[in-house]
Amino acid sequence: MHDEIEKRANYNTIFSPKQAGLGRPYSEMLAHEEKGMVKYRRCWENACGSSGSFENYTFLTPTLYTYGAIPAHASLCDCLQIFSIEVMENGVWRIRWPVEVYGFIAARDTVDQNRNLLFNRTRDDPQMLTQQDPFLQLIGPCRPILLIDPVDFEIQLKVKGTTESEDETFMAQRFEYGHGFGQSGHLARRCWEGKFCTLKITSALLGCAVAATIISADVIEGSWPDDCGGRVVSCTAGIDEDFVLLDSGDGPMHVDPDGHISLRRGVVCVEHDEILTVSVEAYSKDGVSAAARVEFRPKDSLTSIDTCNLGFCTVMFIVGWSLTATKFDLKYDGC
Repeated sequence: MHDEIEKRANYNTIFSPKQAGLGRPYSEMLAHEEKGMVKYRRCWENACGSSGSFENYTFLTPTLYTYGAIPAHASLCDCLQIFSIEVMENGVWRIRWPVEVYGFIAARDTVDQNRNLLFNRTRDDPQMLTQQDPFLQLIGPCRPILLIDPVDFEIQLKVKGTTESEDETFMAQRFEYGHGFGQSGHLARRCWEGKFCTLKITSALLGCAVAATIISADVIEGSWPDDCGGRVVSCTAGIDEDFVLLDSGDGPMHVDPDGHISLRRGVVCVEHDEILTVSVEAYSKDGVSAAARVEFRPKDSLTSIDTCNLGFCTVMFIVGWSLTATKFDLKYDGC
């Protein structure tokens, strides 16, 4: 393993020390980071290995109790909402922007201890990060993250090199998120510092929350302009931060021939006494050309349907509601 690390260290073109002699050598820090992940995996397998593989993804659907009867033991739970993850330099290494990043970030809660993906990119489809836009394009979670016990975040990110042998570790770390990192119903920002970079996490702990799944977003009347970008976000009055469901960036928003809009993220947690607002914006190079929003009142189950009229088209949203499931609920249900 040491020879491989030394070989990779010789190809280091992504990081440069901010000050000569500051910190340990790159190869030593790389070995320490990878050794930590090996230890984390071993500890997980000792504690949870009897229930499945370390590499398993969560098998639970966010619409667990959307349809059918609600079990008597199902209830509202404390959930962790992740709004954004920003890549930053740490105090030791300077990043040579831009960088192509791939790998994954996953949350593991006590519901099933499996990977609940927040970010996932293959080497063939990396995300380009720049100093001006260093935010990861999140795709999850695929179900609510329950904050009953501390949540583990597993981070395995690499920077794509010219060849695979020249790829470099961006971050290989495990971090823990507990109740002490934020007040319920308030936005919290926390930095996780790795050996080579720092991740800034914007999140909120939501008490007595229900899962809202954007089952579909479809253009049902009119058409989306070919030259318009699009942004779809959700928010609640209690937290001044958008939860980005889709942002086409500088390019046009893709709409399928049948009118379907594929959202990057679709699972949002909402406190039971809040209102979920879903907004859609169409914009061109000159700025926002149209915007509309719709409000949904949370339910314990079933679905809600409403539309946003942007003038040139109407977008229909279907939201599925579900109470969240604890480990006890799953055992009770025989999952």
